[in-house]
Amino acid sequence: MPALEFRAAWTFTSGYTPAGEGLLPAANVWPTPELDAHNRASAGRQLVVPIRVDQRWAVPATGLTELAVDVSYDDGVSWQPARVTPAHDGWRTVLTPPPGAGHVSVRTRTADAAGNTSEQTSIRAWELG
Repeated sequence: MPALEFRAAWTFTSGYTPAGEGLLPAANVWPTPELDAHNRASAGRQLVVPIRVDQRWAVPATGLTELAVDVSYDDGVSWQPARVTPAHDGWRTVLTPPPGAGHVSVRTRTADAAGNTSEQTSIRAWELG
């Protein structure tokens, strides 16, 4: 049984800054379901997952042209697309885990108008219980 695993990759073009510091045009995606104190969501029912995209490092933010979410219930062996819809404070998806699923794994992809991309994968992001 694998433990929580997180992978991320960002692709962007960045310029030189004299101090060696600068803001990067990288987006972070945060699926934020309501979980209990043990990082568990209720099993056997639909799960509403708010999704926040954080582009605070991008100045100026160029606007997303793609936000995709995939979900896996077998530790990332197979993936299925999740429908993402706008919400009052970002986006959301509604997941319906199959009977017997023990964990949810999530993979997100973004792209913006400047051609910057991100992909983030969380294997066993949260437990179903």
